[in-house]
Amino acid sequence: MEGKERAIRTMKGDADELVKKEQSSFIDLVAEQAKMRERGGPPIRINPLRKKSYAKIIFVIFAVLIFAGGGIGAYLFIASKKNPDGPTPVVRPGPDIPRPIINAQKTSIITIQNDDRTGLLSEMSGGILRSKGDSNFWYLPILITDSGRDTHLSSTRELFQTLKISVPSEDFWGGVADSFNLYAYGEDFVFIFPIMEKPKAQGAMLAWERILPQQLATIIRGASASPYTFEDKIIKNIDVRIAKLPETQQHAISWAIVGEEFLVLTTSEGTMRASIDRLVSE
Repeated sequence: MEGKERAIRTMKGDADELVKKEQSSFIDLVAEQAKMRERGGPPIRINPLRKKSYAKIIFVIFAVLIFAGGGIGAYLFIASKKNPDGPTPVVRPGPDIPRPIINAQKTSIITIQNDDRTGLLSEMSGGILRSKGDSNFWYLPILITDSGRDTHLSSTRELFQTLKISVPSEDFWGGVADSFNLYAYGEDFVFIFPIMEKPKAQGAMLAWERILPQQLATIIRGASASPYTFEDKIIKNIDVRIAKLPETQQHAISWAIVGEEFLVLTTSEGTMRASIDRLVSE
């Protein structure tokens, strides 16, 4: 394009240009007329053409204000139609849910308030009800929230604290990572803890056996807090420790270290077999 580009005309620009073309403003004329009256001289007569210029300036400015106000009003009207209930609330992103260790077919996230044991037991029971009669693993990640201000994935320590479970040996915390997977399988639960140091984890579990059935009785339907005896059983060349619970028929407390990688804790022998099958094959 040759030469300078032509400036785009606007109403505001026209108004400014008109003001610049005038030698004096309307206010100056009024002030000068007041001075002439004080001196006793005749009033200054304003040129009719100048009056029209001032009127045009006022009209343009008034039109600009109306146009701007109309634009703002239209924007607010459209915004109110899009959000009839008011401003959209700020949604805080939740924590990332890690992939399950066992390739679960279904996922059901549990969200509870901090240290809400009743809420957690209720949600876990709901997971069992949903998986009852299902041969698939249901992955149950647990999120702990502080009235919506902070939501995070539960650690193993927080899980045990909420369930009122205590580990007798501190070696447990040196033997496993402070993270876990929880699954529902039929009418049973599966807990999987990544192994950090196998000897510590194994020693801590053997020390835990004397009170483990009583502590897990609250999450096993029909189980009592009576002491039970653990026995060894070999499943797929893996040593599994099992304490059968006669009063519940199909339930049993069982634990094993699988593949030097995972500590598996289940509430039935059948669920332990299914868990080992999955972990070994995957």
